[in-house]
Formats: sequence, C-alpha cells, structure tokens
Amino acid sequence: KRIMLLEYLILNKDKTVLMKDLFEVLWPGENSSNPESALKTLVSRLRSTLAGYTPLLAECIVTDRGGYRWNPALDCEIDMYLFEDLCNEILATEKFASALREKMGRIMELYAGELLPGSDMEAWVATRSVYLHNLYLKAVQHYVSLLKPLELYEEIAQMCRMALDVDAFDSALNLELMTALLKIGHNNEALAQYNHATDLHYSQPGVKPSEGMLDFYKKLISIDNDSKQNIDAIREDLLAEEPGEEGAFV
Repeated sequence: KRIMLLEYLILNKDKTVLMKDLFEVLWPGENSSNPESALKTLVSRLRSTLAGYTPLLAECIVTDRGGYRWNPALDCEIDMYLFEDLCNEILATEKFASALREKMGRIMELYAGELLPGSDMEAWVATRSVYLHNLYLKAVQHYVSLLKPLELYEEIAQMCRMALDVDAFDSALNLELMTALLKIGHNNEALAQYNHATDLHYSQPGVKPSEGMLDFYKKLISIDNDSKQNIDAIREDLLAEEPGEEGAFV
C-alpha cells in the first residue's frame, strides 16, 4: 500500500489528491468508519520508510487542502516526466538537426517497457501506460519522418529495429523498416522482415497484417521479378556474343 500510495501521488504530481479519492484507489470497494485515519496512518508509515533512505525523502509527501500531493518544491527528476518532455520536443520539431539524435537516444534509453510493472493491472496505471506507449511510437515515427528527406536510411532501419523490440506489431514501423531496407538494397532482409511481421500477426487470433503491409509485399515481389528479368536479359546478351570470344564474366 505504501508503494502504491507513492506511485499514485507521483503519477498525479501536479495536483492535490483528496483523501476520499486516495482511499478509493488504495482500498477499492472497501468501507471504513474512519477512512481518514487509515490514510493518515499509511502516509505516516510511508514518510517513515522514505526517511530511512534519507531525511529529505520524508518531505516528498505533503498535506494540502484536505488531501495529499507530491511536494512541488522538491528539486528532483522523475524519468517518466523527462521522457514526456523529450517526446513532445521531438514531435514539435519540423526539421532535422543533429541535436535531435541525442534527445532521441535518451528517449530510447528511458522507455524501458510497461509503466510500474508491479502495479500494471491497476486501471490508473494502465491508462497512463497506454498513453506513454503511444507517445513513444509517435516520437519514433516523427523522428523517422525527419530522417527520410535526408535519405538516412541506415539510421531509419536502426531506429525502427530498436522500436520494434518494444512493439513488434506496429505496422507503421514495420513498413518504414522494410522500405528503408529496400532503399539500401537489402531486398532479402526486407522480405525476411515482412515474413517475420506477418507471421507475428497471424499468430494472434483476430489480428491481420495491415493493407499497407500487403501492398508492400506486392511491390517487393514486383521488384524481385524485375531483378530476375534483368539478370535473364544480361545472360541472353552474354550468350549472344560473337563466337570465339573468351574470358570470364561475373
């Protein structure tokens, strides 16, 4: 309960949470003759636990207008909010600059998976977790869109691979990766990625690849057929050379 209280106040750090709302979060569906007393006891125990690490931490929970809140006066850094700020900076950028690489690298470091894994089944955590996950994907996709005009396809492929480690089902990222691989001439890798992505989708009941991915496959097959036709044409030209000519060809 102490951990859950701390998590909830951090997730709502910019506002005061009323005691009745906190009680409902911490003891959902339970009735108490004195909920304020139970909550005050829990807060006191949390402050005591935090003070065991350093006295300054005991000050992170403050009483405010009939509720509790995270102390806004503390000089502290919370990775979740740093992650949000960096994502919003990327999304607000309209043109690529080298300084963005460092910010994007920091985003990739900070986003380590589900929010608060020990409490991820709580509704108030799950909602925020989905929001952060979508924000992460939007930031990556926007960053990729900034790289494309510069034809930085190697970097695009690397970025998409890292993001797909987090969400392998994202169709937009799969398409960006496959397109980048085609642009740098790695057709076989593009086909392998297509097969991997579609196998993943078909392995989940009721999940199918997007229309964009199916259209990409048609494009990939067309390119492959053109390549084979070109090779056949070269072979015919070589066989049609004047008799008597000797030498190796590749």
